[in-house]
Amino acid sequence: MNKPKLSALRHLTSVFGDQTRVEHLAAALRTAAEHHTELAEHLRTRRDAGHFNGPNSLISHDGAQMLADDHDRRAGTYTELADLVHTALEAHDEEGPR
Repeated sequence: MNKPKLSALRHLTSVFGDQTRVEHLAAALRTAAEHHTELAEHLRTRRDAGHFNGPNSLISHDGAQMLADDHDRRAGTYTELADLVHTALEAHDEEGPR
């Protein structure tokens, strides 16, 4: 006997609760992406201004670049996840209430 395939939204609501919580999840993922983007930009701005070149710097110029790149990757991941959740919510809206 085959199990019926769950819609993406149905799966998300089974994991996170009701649709409102799934909507909050999408918003939280977008917020996390924005924060990571801001951190990457901040690191690059400080790096370009020479703040990581001192003899007693906590991180090096290259270390700042690595951290900025990592924050960019994380921002991309959170944005992709938020887009997937948004797509699931939109698909549900197009299907109409059940």
